[in-house]
Amino acid sequence: MLMMVPNANHFNKKIIRIHRDNLLAESFQQISDASSESLQHGISVEFIDEQGVGDGVTREWFELVSNEIFISKEVQVEEEVEVEVEEVEVEEEVEVVHPFHVPCSDFTRRFSPNPIFVEWEQFEFAGRLMGLALIHNMQLNVFLDSAFFLHLAGVVICLEDIKETEPELHKTLKSMLEGHGLEDLTFEIDIQTGKNVYSLEDLCEDGSSTDVTMENVAKYVHLYLQHRFVKTISKQSSFFAKGFTDLLLGSSPHKSFFQVLSLEDLDLIFGGDQVGIRIEDWKNHTIYGGEGYGYQATDKQILWFWEVVEGMSKEQQMNLLKFWTSTSYLPHGGIGGLSRKLQILKIEQEYPTSATCLYSLKLPPYDTFENMKFWLEFVAEEENCRGFGMQ
Repeated sequence: MLMMVPNANHFNKKIIRIHRDNLLAESFQQISDASSESLQHGISVEFIDEQGVGDGVTREWFELVSNEIFISKEVQVEEEVEVEVEEVEVEEEVEVVHPFHVPCSDFTRRFSPNPIFVEWEQFEFAGRLMGLALIHNMQLNVFLDSAFFLHLAGVVICLEDIKETEPELHKTLKSMLEGHGLEDLTFEIDIQTGKNVYSLEDLCEDGSSTDVTMENVAKYVHLYLQHRFVKTISKQSSFFAKGFTDLLLGSSPHKSFFQVLSLEDLDLIFGGDQVGIRIEDWKNHTIYGGEGYGYQATDKQILWFWEVVEGMSKEQQMNLLKFWTSTSYLPHGGIGGLSRKLQILKIEQEYPTSATCLYSLKLPPYDTFENMKFWLEFVAEEENCRGFGMQ
């Protein structure tokens, strides 16, 4: 099935021009308005009033937009704390609702559609974003919740399917199958319909007056799972699947794509390498230009460079790689899985810059180790490693 995925074509990419300070709204409008055919060769993003162009800018755009749509568990918790503070100060509730949420706190980036988010076009946009990421072979550090994935594939969800991502619910329902906690329980389910708003819905006809017993508890658990993990997000899932597979399969049923893949396959495609940076792989995947052009591997500046990198924290190393390539998440196989070799060029200037579309780091020939260390650590700071090069 992946052999059928279109490849990004340099000459036929659709140009997306947006303002950085209106990133999500303009991206949504332009991607949503485009025909699926016009997106099948990929996109090339340009930020208005900025000089950067090329694949590096597009990679940065993917990261920024995906972070706006797929909000991690940590960010959700931070926003909830901020909202509580605002409520104390102004006594006015500020609602924070995102199209995707993280059902289980143990998996901070395994997403499922938010059942109370009803702007359907946002889910189609999210699907298109992930479809485009697949065309561009981009890792978004986005993982799908297992029940959501099975729903997309048209598979009937059973109790064991939620064991990892919903452990407490799995434990409770399994205990019910063993006859525990059935007292005063009827065929109803408490469903969230808004922020801090819940309502009871029948799982079957006359559910509110049908008691759960040992004879029918298996039916109750089955209906509960289908209602909770299928019915409540069916429309959101349909729009997401349409956006995702329209770019890849045209008019083919979307379920056919997900049925030939496993959740582990999608984790590798969109999550990429989870081991982290390996310095030896980094060195082996880096070139210097050779004699007469740029550095050589034995030059003191290159030896200093790797000494500084080896002394960095994992976060600093990733930030340096982001500054260099505009890549925040490595593909399966790590640095060696990148589409081209990294390159270090000798440039007579004060500080390092980069051509992210070419994976080129422009490194001045510093005359002391301390000077090089200062500037490499400077560009490896979170606030300095974004954008196209450094001005």
